[in-house]
Amino acid sequence: MSTLRTRVVASISAVQSSALGTSTGTATSRIEQTTAVDMANGTGTGEATASYRSEFTVTVGTPYSIDLQALFDQFGAALAFTKIKGFKVEIGAVSTTGNTLAITGNFNPLSAASSSAMAGLALYDAAVVYRGAGVTVDGSHNTLTFTATGTGTVTATLTLVGN
Repeated sequence: MSTLRTRVVASISAVQSSALGTSTGTATSRIEQTTAVDMANGTGTGEATASYRSEFTVTVGTPYSIDLQALFDQFGAALAFTKIKGFKVEIGAVSTTGNTLAITGNFNPLSAASSSAMAGLALYDAAVVYRGAGVTVDGSHNTLTFTATGTGTVTATLTLVGN
């Protein structure tokens, strides 16, 4: 029997500068915001028992789909999620500057009420979603489809935690 401890972290860091005038110098504003959530092993709110990670390459014109109920974990055991609680997609290499990765399909990690996955969210870098109670995965809400836009290919890494 395996156990799982998870930490989901999202961070935004920004520095903005503005000239104040010819003799008064420059003003700087800094934003640092980090949120971290620790998840214990279990099936309740804020808990998870399963994790999945996959790196894949999507070629423009050839979408890549993942069935969340037909996966294998890092130990090779069959994995069929029933709830997704942590979701991260990170863009790695792109063959052409400006390429994006659209996420569609019938599973939406942002909302349990929506049946369309993020309305084709176009990613340039990364997206992280945490839902403590989880978003249900079932026969009608189980597919993530990744479509590259632009020309060439987009490489991405998908990380999931849940039950």
